[in-house]
Amino acid sequence: MTHEGLTPQQDSPPEPTGITLCPAAAALLHEIAEHDTGAGVHFDHFRGGRVRHPNTGRPFSRSTFRELGAQGLVEFPAALTWLVRMTDTGLAWIGPTLTVSEVPEDGAIWFEVLALGERIGYAEVAEYGAGYWLHQVSVDRHRRHGHGTRLLTAVIERLGHDEIALSCDPGRLRPGYPTREQLATWYGRHGFRPDDDLDTPHRMVRPPTPPN
Repeated sequence: MTHEGLTPQQDSPPEPTGITLCPAAAALLHEIAEHDTGAGVHFDHFRGGRVRHPNTGRPFSRSTFRELGAQGLVEFPAALTWLVRMTDTGLAWIGPTLTVSEVPEDGAIWFEVLALGERIGYAEVAEYGAGYWLHQVSVDRHRRHGHGTRLLTAVIERLGHDEIALSCDPGRLRPGYPTREQLATWYGRHGFRPDDDLDTPHRMVRPPTPPN
C-alpha cells in the first residue's frame, strides 16, 4: 500500500476579494451555480415581481439578480429573458478549492473543501490493514452543492488502488442530514458494497480499482 506524491493541491482559481453579498444574493448565486452547466439557467416570472427557478421553486427578488450582475458574478446573455449565466468571477467567488494533505503524526490523510479560505467540508482517511479506512465525509455548510461527492471522488481517485472500507452509520441523526439507508445508497453509487462483520456493523467496502 502506497500513497506517495500526496501533496497539497487546489483545483479552482483564486477567489476574488472585496465582494460581499447579502444572504439572499449568496443563496441565489449558489443556486445558479448548481444548475448552470454552461448554457445558463432560465428563471420564471413569479408573483409579486419576483423570479423563481422552475425546478426548485424558490423565489428571489429582481433586485437580488441586479446585485449579482452589478458585482460581475452573473450575466444575462439574452435580452428580455430571465436567462442567467455564471461568470468566471462568480465561479471564483463560490470557488471551493479541494486540498489534499497527509498528516504524518497520526497517519491520517485529510481532504478538505475550502470556500473563501474557510473549511466547509472534509474527509478523513487512515491506513487500515492492507488498505484504508474512511472515517467520515462531512460537509458543514453549503450542503447539496456536490461537495461531499467531490470529496469522496477525490478519496477514490487518490487511494482507490487499495481497498477502502467504512462504517455506514451516521451516528446521531439530525434534521436535514442523510439516514443510514441514504448513505448506503450514496456510497453504493461509488462502488462500495455491504460487508458486515461482528466487530463493525454497517460496514461497506470498495474493492481496489483494477489497474489500467
